[in-house]
Amino acid sequence: MNVGRVMISCFILSLACAAAVRFAPLNESVAVAVCFACGAALGAFHFCGLWRTVDSFKNAAHPQVLLFTSVFVRLAFLLGVMYVAGDGKWQRFVAAAAGILLSRVCVVSRMKKQINNQILEGNG
Repeated sequence: MNVGRVMISCFILSLACAAAVRFAPLNESVAVAVCFACGAALGAFHFCGLWRTVDSFKNAAHPQVLLFTSVFVRLAFLLGVMYVAGDGKWQRFVAAAAGILLSRVCVVSRMKKQINNQILEGNG
């Protein structure tokens, strides 16, 4: 899996979903569904970014700076997009949070498979 491509795709998708929810005239049930998709994209971006940060620790000259910068950028993006997409309605925030949790489960299971394959091939 190319983590960089996944992150870029999720970045664009989450921005598009947030803009659609905020500026397009949607009824509330469609807006909640779009917020769920936005949360899933945000979660994939966040957890793939975390994976990439942890993976690049071994080559980092200053891992503390890398960790702080990564956490700040990922959380600022996640909270900013959730604020825009939520538009002050708790149902949208709950749907986005559910999407983030679903994305976490998917990304973690995918990364476990990747790690297990690397160990079996002798690259881990």
